[in-house]
Amino acid sequence: MQTEQETLNKELTELLKAKSNGWVLVDFPCTYAQAKLLEQTLSGYQPNVELDPINRDTELSEAMLLVQPTAKEEPPQELQASGLDAVMWFNCPINECLRRADGRYFDSRDEAEQPFMFHVEDVQPPVDQAPLCERL
Repeated sequence: MQTEQETLNKELTELLKAKSNGWVLVDFPCTYAQAKLLEQTLSGYQPNVELDPINRDTELSEAMLLVQPTAKEEPPQELQASGLDAVMWFNCPINECLRRADGRYFDSRDEAEQPFMFHVEDVQPPVDQAPLCERL
């Protein structure tokens, strides 16, 4: 049985292989834990407070119980680049999202040609751009 991390890695690997200008995740992440998992998978970032303590950290915390440390300047904080370009929340029922995704098709007869996108219910292709399967 695959863990959530393994499943996410497999899905992201497949998405990155496909030729596209990006991708949309529908209904994921839904929780803070899933958002952290996605960010960790995309960028490798994990907050310091959530990392497993190393032996030196444990020793330092125990030593601070005995002796008060001298005041040190706080190092400047650095921004970590996110693995996501944008996050949008659409207040749309999941059934409508799935209907839109399921009915979308791309048709290109030539690699040099820009693929033509259409939707079987909403944006049907013009007659001269009808996909090969409909013209036969």
